This record gives sequence, C-alpha cells and structure tokens, in this order.
Amino acid sequence: MRVPDAQDEPGPDAPAPPGVIDEWVAWNIRLRREGLGWSQADLAQKMAAAGWKWHPQTVHRAEQGQRKVTIGEAEALARLFAVTVDALTWPDMVTHTSAWLGMFTARADAAFGQIAAQTHDLLFAREHLERALAEIGRRGIGALEDVRGHVDDARSVLDDAAPEQAVEAGRGQYEQWRATAPADAWEVTGRDRFPRAPWLEASDGEG
Repeated sequence: MRVPDAQDEPGPDAPAPPGVIDEWVAWNIRLRREGLGWSQADLAQKMAAAGWKWHPQTVHRAEQGQRKVTIGEAEALARLFAVTVDALTWPDMVTHTSAWLGMFTARADAAFGQIAAQTHDLLFAREHLERALAEIGRRGIGALEDVRGHVDDARSVLDDAAPEQAVEAGRGQYEQWRATAPADAWEVTGRDRFPRAPWLEASDGEG
C-alpha cells in the first residue's frame, strides 16, 4: 500500500502564511480584551454599540480563529483597544510569544483529535473488511473475476494499513523533514524567532 507523501508545509522558520496572521489577530483580540478586564460579553456589547452585530459567541469564535475579522471590524476593535490596526495584525514580543505557544498547543491538540478520529475510522473500516473477507471465504466466491481484485485490495489494506503502521509512516515523514531543518528551527524565544513590528525596531535604535 502506498504511503502518501508528506504535505508541502513550511517549517517553523518559514515566513508566516496568511492563516498564521489570522491567528495572531485572534490572539491579540483575546490578550487585549483580557488585559482590559473585559469579558467576551463586554467586548460584544461594545462592538454592537459601535455598529457591529457582535455577540459573545462572535467574540469567542474570533478569538479561536474560527471567524475571520474584517478590516472594518479590525478598525473598530483597534479603536476600542486604543491601539492601531497594525498592532492587532503584527504582534509584539509578548503577544507573539503567547500566540506561538497558543498556536502550537492548539495544533497539537487538534492533531491528536484527528489521529484519534481517523484511528476510529480505520479500525471500523478494517473490521468491515475482515468480516467481508470471512463471509466471502464461507461462500467460496473469492476467486470470481468480479470479486478477486477487490479481495486482493482488501487484503493489501489489512496487511499495510494498521494504526501502528500509520504512526510509523508519520514518524518517518517527520524525521525526513527534521533531517533538513535549520539548526535554529527549535528556537522559540529568540528575537529572530519573534520579530517585532518595524516601528518598534526603529525605536529600539533611537538614542
């Protein structure tokens, strides 16, 4: 059975794709809201007063990255937080560090859930195949032309597609990527790993 190729996914040192920027926005909303001592209901009420149809669930979904924030909404949020829109989309060191931890915690948790769900599906499918092959054997129809090819495919899956083999394949793909990863791929606290906004970099050099 053919093992799927690893997805073309950037390593930790690659430029952040748009989806990661969305997650930074989500984390900025949460951190700034909590920093002001507002509940999700408080922020929803303030956004509604500013003309946006936000509810507590809207805030929750935005902070979880499940709902993208429009430019107009970002401008309204920035006014409420007394910051610039850029400050919501480009995190400073503290926000970026929190977002980094949050993103990869959520990613690990989501991946675990996906593995558990897919393992359930795999075991369910394997049991159906085992039962089907047993029934085919009892009926003596496995050699029929219309059945033989499917029987061979089913046996191949049962031989090569166990959950343990899937995990081993994933580990192999990961180790293959890891062998080519840059030496600083695991650095998570350095300045280069968490770049600050350009205007903050400029202010650092003043004086």
